[in-house]
Amino acid sequence: MIGTALPGQAVLAAKRVTSESGETSSEGKSSANAGQKAGKIEGLNYIGGKTYTLNLQYSKENSMTGEAVGETGVLAAVSRDFDYDGADEIFSVSYKDSTNSPTGRAITFSILKETDGGWKTVSEQEMLYLDYQGNYREMSGMSGGTAFSEVSVFLRRLDEQYQFFYEVYEESSVATGQSWNIQGFYLDGDELKKMETSTDIFYEGSPISELWDSKAAAESGEDWALENANIIDAYENLIFSDPNISFDHMTVDQNQGMYQVLRMKKGSLVSDEERSQWISGCYNGDEARSMKCYSYKINDLSNEIPNIIQGYRTDVIFDENGTAESSAADTTDTTSEFIIPDSDSRYLSREELSNMSLQQLNYAKNEIYARKGRVFQSPELQNYFGSKSWYHGSIAADDFKDSTMLNDYERANTELLSKVEHELAPDGYQLDK
Repeated sequence: MIGTALPGQAVLAAKRVTSESGETSSEGKSSANAGQKAGKIEGLNYIGGKTYTLNLQYSKENSMTGEAVGETGVLAAVSRDFDYDGADEIFSVSYKDSTNSPTGRAITFSILKETDGGWKTVSEQEMLYLDYQGNYREMSGMSGGTAFSEVSVFLRRLDEQYQFFYEVYEESSVATGQSWNIQGFYLDGDELKKMETSTDIFYEGSPISELWDSKAAAESGEDWALENANIIDAYENLIFSDPNISFDHMTVDQNQGMYQVLRMKKGSLVSDEERSQWISGCYNGDEARSMKCYSYKINDLSNEIPNIIQGYRTDVIFDENGTAESSAADTTDTTSEFIIPDSDSRYLSREELSNMSLQQLNYAKNEIYARKGRVFQSPELQNYFGSKSWYHGSIAADDFKDSTMLNDYERANTELLSKVEHELAPDGYQLDK
């Protein structure tokens, strides 16, 4: 039986941003355009935004199975010049046939490129994990199974390198236990390569809190925690923090400077009590049964990615082995991360601002607020400052008061920077375009 598609729900959010740019922020590019184009190239339909209802099924052999999403297609896609060759490529995320997956289908990352012969797929990676038993696992929940699941696909630009991540978290709906996996890939020319650092980031067991607590336990001499601590070490080597994953609390939700491409969630249509009663009834009978138990929602978020993708960090890049290397001589000195390092302790002059671009003027102005911990409404600014090691945003924009939170130098400098910015362009720098 094929899962039934329901009309997708469009979520639109457009806020006016005045204190940061003086203009309304754009809503970004249409995700459907890149997704539909990728679908034509790959011979697939675009299914981003759909929601499916799926059955929990019981067979006469006393086995419980979850219905699979019956439809293949492109889930999300982003068009950018990922390899800096002057022409846009397409990063596509799809669900399609696979010869490696035990279910016959897999989530797939693809790089699509225009050549003399037209558009074609130049590189692919399937989101499968080789588990402890040496078997490939398809963990998205799209291929069936009885687990609730959440999938997150996101990207970041680290120095001049684009990196793409796939993360999935699962919890059983008919028993106990959780599983978690994250995989990272980077673009080397036209080729998607896996970060070796992410090869063994996989956990399956219960309770998953033992994984998050494993480093402290290992340091205390608990032998059982050593293997799990290695998983957390590998995760942190990807330059992520706060590994404490759960539903609605994935890596991209806890680390700034990254851009969501896709979010998918397999949730419940019934209460825990209703599901338990139905399962008990199955085991007490001898007939095959099914119930509408799950919803599977595909949320294409690529339209929220701004045209300007700010760097996540500028001092780390992955080599051909997927190992993190530092490219800075001294990463403890944050001076180089500021446009104007001392704008909080002296008065700026028009002369020194005369050669700055419109964007630099705007960023330098907002840098003064960022230094004080302001959180920005503009995704462009929030991602930019989120990539800086010195930034710790904690004050909402509406709660930030220039009169009490800025010193005399800072107030004068924000006024001068804003004035020069708007002299250069009456509407100022256009954020999120």
